[in-house]
Order: sequence, then C-alpha cells, then structure tokens
Amino acid sequence: MKKIAAICCVILFCAVAARAADIRPALQHTFGHEGGYQCSRADSGNWTGGKVGAGILKGTKYGIAAASYPREDIRNLTLDRAGFIYSRDFWGVSRCNEWKSQIIANLYFDFAVNMGQGTAARIIQRAANYAGWPRKPIAVDGEIGPGTVRRLNDVDQTLLFVHLVGLGHNRYVQIVDANPGKMQFLDTWAIRIKSNVQRSVHEYEVKKEQRTINWEALELDASDAVKSAAAKADKKLGR
Repeated sequence: MKKIAAICCVILFCAVAARAADIRPALQHTFGHEGGYQCSRADSGNWTGGKVGAGILKGTKYGIAAASYPREDIRNLTLDRAGFIYSRDFWGVSRCNEWKSQIIANLYFDFAVNMGQGTAARIIQRAANYAGWPRKPIAVDGEIGPGTVRRLNDVDQTLLFVHLVGLGHNRYVQIVDANPGKMQFLDTWAIRIKSNVQRSVHEYEVKKEQRTINWEALELDASDAVKSAAAKADKKLGR
C-alpha cells in the first residue's frame, strides 16, 4: 500500500516539476533592474545610430534602447509593449519556454537583455559545456536550437547556474578591459548579478519548501486514495 502511494507521489511530483519556464517571473526580474525613461546624450544606446551623435536621440526605456529599436517610440513605450518585444526577440528566440529551470531562464534572460541575446546565448552554451563535461560539447554559436535546449535541461542545474554567473561576470570584465571608459558601469553590472543570485537563492529555497509541503500533501492524498480503493475492493469481495 505504501509503495503504491509512493509511486503515485513520484508521478504527480514529476508532473509538477516538468512544467516549463514562464516569461512572467523573468520579466519581473528584469524590469526590477531596468529603469524608466532616460535620454542621456552620453549613452550611445540612446541614439538610433548606435553611436553618440549618430541618428536621433530617442533614449532608453525599460531596457529597450533606440540603438536596437530605432523605429520604436521609446519615450511613450508601455510595459506591455516592452514585454511583447522581450517575448518575441529574447524569450521566444531562445526557446526559454522549453527550459525546465525557471531560475536558469530568469538569469539568462536578464543577461540577454543587458548584454545582447547572441552574447548571452554563447555564454550559456559555454556554461552548458562546462557543466556537461566530459560529454561532447555543443556548438557555441549563439543559436539556441533543440540541441542546446536538450543539453541545458540535461546537465546539473546547480553547476550550470554557477558557470553562467561566472561567465556572465567575466563578460562584463572583458567589456571594461576593451573599453576602460565603461569602468564606471562595472559595479552596477556586478550588483545586478549579485541581486539576481540572491533572488535566485531565495526562489530556490521557497520552491524547496513548497516541494516538501506538496510532497507531504500528495503523499497523504495518494495514500488516502489507495486506502479508499482497497477498502471498496475488500467490500466488493466480501472480505
């Protein structure tokens, strides 16, 4: 009886755990970092030409920059429109809805928004290769295809998270090394990573607690269901 109940619990628990990542928590993470409208002339991202003084000064809002979206009305951009752009050009392109880890998807998504989808994709592919060693590495090409998704879901998620954080920070250091003028942003980028890590740890602990609670509830429900079915069978057989 207990064995049957335990099997039922495993099946139900696996069904819950198999749910794919959702863009809504990821957007919450990223909108928490990306401020409202800013139109600094010194920020190359605020210009439609991608360089200071090139094109039209439109600014950045919710992380959507004129340099990447020169045709958008940045000043009047709504949260809904920003969410649509992120869903279409970042989340969807990266097939994040097929990832099993919400925490990994949140962190990757924030990197993609902050440093570019292609760059973030190459970083997480490298992280997956490190976490999956000594298996044959996947291509680090910035394209999140079915092979990358399978590897992301197959490797140890804790190792993947650690490598993703390390490689993400290393990318910011590379940016500063190549352009010392961006040193002023390094602390902000580092604090952003720190915030993401802290939030991820908190979410992991909450989910861990929920899993324990759900497991006990499911075990009780399954056990009661099995006992009830057994009682009915006994009654039917006249035991």
